[in-house]
Amino acid sequence: MKDHHKDLDKVIRNVIRDMNANRPVEKIAQKNCVDIQLVEDILQIYTTHPGIDLDGILDRLQFYL
Repeated sequence: MKDHHKDLDKVIRNVIRDMNANRPVEKIAQKNCVDIQLVEDILQIYTTHPGIDLDGILDRLQFYL
């Protein structure tokens, strides 16, 4: 579980970075080897909760996963 959490941390950071670089969702998912739905969920949380940190995103993702 700890490795999964660490991997998800990295994915979230990469997704946010890619979003800030204006990459499309499909490209972000492909680049990070994750499902498009996960990318959309991360971006939904990130964009609707200003100032949210990584832990906040992880907490909210539990409801999506």
